[in-house]
Amino acid sequence: EKFRNKLEKLSYKMVDKIVCQSHDMAIDFINVFKVDKSRVWVINNPITHDFPIKSPKDKKDRVIKLITVGRLSIEKGHLRILNVLAKLKYDFQYTIIGKGPFKQEIFNEINKLNLKDKVNYIPFTKEVGKYISKNDLFLQGSYVEGFPNTVLESCLVGTPVLAFDVPGGTKEIISHGLNGYLAHSNEEYLALLNEPFKWDAVKIRESVLKKFDQKKIIAEYEELIN
Repeated sequence: EKFRNKLEKLSYKMVDKIVCQSHDMAIDFINVFKVDKSRVWVINNPITHDFPIKSPKDKKDRVIKLITVGRLSIEKGHLRILNVLAKLKYDFQYTIIGKGPFKQEIFNEINKLNLKDKVNYIPFTKEVGKYISKNDLFLQGSYVEGFPNTVLESCLVGTPVLAFDVPGGTKEIISHGLNGYLAHSNEEYLALLNEPFKWDAVKIRESVLKKFDQKKIIAEYEELIN
């Protein structure tokens, strides 16, 4: 591990430019790894799939549908999401998509909180956009992020995102109140989950279309190379 860290730091000194997916990542390279800021560039990930916008929800369906997509690891914060969900007073269904080493701990918590009947688990799917579009809200519980592509994909289909305001690229995608919310505590996360679900799918989609368009991101790489 120490050898790998030393090798990484050495490699940073041997390259002309380092491309970071978020501003927080760039700050780490400058302050932690002591890379000169002139060699650090921020270029976000582009939209890589043209998912269609979601269909309006059937008014007869009163069950709130929530979803999280991502690796089942401790830093992704599934446990704190579950602890918040256990306090909800309304009917909901929560879908978890992903694999990872923290799976057993997550399911232990689900059983402990008596949420087994409210949680659907899907290990893997190639139709992430399809699943996200069927839900009312995408939940992110991460303690740190690089640049969360699933959050971007959620906005693209018109599903708002409730996330924690943590280091990384999430806050470069989420505009509070427009395409989702950024919470600063479990209590605020719960309060925002209790807000009325009145979102404009078209506005949510438009909030990311231009900002993360492939042509725009390619142009940023061309600028860097030139």
